[in-house]
Amino acid sequence: MDAQKLHSIRHKCAALKNGSPHPSRPQIPAVVGQETWSQIHTLFQELLACANSNIDLDIDPMAAVWSDALTDLCMFVRNAAAMDQSNQVAANSTGVVSDIIGTIRVTLRCEMTYPEAKTCGAVAGQALSNMATNNKPLQQQLMESEICDCKSPIESIYLYLLASTNSKTNMAGLMLILNTIKDDDSLAKLLCTTET
Repeated sequence: MDAQKLHSIRHKCAALKNGSPHPSRPQIPAVVGQETWSQIHTLFQELLACANSNIDLDIDPMAAVWSDALTDLCMFVRNAAAMDQSNQVAANSTGVVSDIIGTIRVTLRCEMTYPEAKTCGAVAGQALSNMATNNKPLQQQLMESEICDCKSPIESIYLYLLASTNSKTNMAGLMLILNTIKDDDSLAKLLCTTET
């Protein structure tokens, strides 16, 4: 992706973040429309494609802009998920949860090189935690895909969050785990019996 296109995406992501539902912006509806979720998913996909290409994020001068754009999208998701539970369902149905997980995995791999990536990993972790709060279907889905179906326990998204060098990311991981096992003995047992 060339620098001009990346900057254009960055501006779109910043505008979305600034227009996200939040208690400080009561004029913005708490429920996000499906069209917006589709737009966010598309932007995530474009940005994550950069990481899946041959670009070396450890040396690319545009990596900071790329991280900032992802952070803005994650902030939108974090805010919207906290404002209304219907946003959790709509975001999940458009693939945004998978986008958040992909963002966590790719940004935490380069968090030692870029402070922007470290920040992004933390915000992505908070977004995933907010998405899963009081959302048993998503909690179950995450446990099954990240614990039961994971090829290697070390690849679990929970371990990614807990192994980060950023305490905010660690806290997001802990909150995700605690919210998941709260009042659910079967999920608590599943987590405690895993090799992770």
